[in-house]
Amino acid sequence: MLFDANKAAKEGLIITKEPTLLGGDQYDIAAKFALDEPKEGGTVIVVRGDLEYDSITASSFANAIDADILLVEPNKIPYATLNALDKLKPDNIFIVGGLAAVSSEVEESLNVYCLACARISGENRYETSLNVAKKVQKLTNSDTVIITDGNAPVTYAASLAVKFNAPIVYLDESAPNAVNEFLEETNFVVETKLLREG
Repeated sequence: MLFDANKAAKEGLIITKEPTLLGGDQYDIAAKFALDEPKEGGTVIVVRGDLEYDSITASSFANAIDADILLVEPNKIPYATLNALDKLKPDNIFIVGGLAAVSSEVEESLNVYCLACARISGENRYETSLNVAKKVQKLTNSDTVIITDGNAPVTYAASLAVKFNAPIVYLDESAPNAVNEFLEETNFVVETKLLREG
């Protein structure tokens, strides 16, 4: 069964525009959200901050385990993120994305701030989204998957993932066969599309 999120958005059923957030860059904003209601000793998810692919994928995982998402640059950790990690004192950190997204040097630095650090990744953003989705399905027993274009993902896919308690998978002509095979075993697929004005 296929749910057309584009149609639903036009009918006002979901939010189609992102709110404007003031008071810093994306690293500062993510840190502020994490520290708004800090969960000391919990789990933090770390993703690359200058591209949205892994953060959209990670949003479903964060929802499943009640974790905050913090952002890093591929080869360094911004001050705002370091400050948040120091205050949150997480037991566990999950990195979502490969070494091009979050380098091994950054991973080593993250190890200082937690008891255990693990990485969920794949050869590309499609495989990364698939591996995260499989983990989310095990946690939530969800029979729903949110799909969005791997080249032009829509940010409201993250909102849908929370609504349906479901993972997010990237799907387009570049997606490997494993993604299609995974979706064939899914009962309910929610498709997102890029919304255009006019």
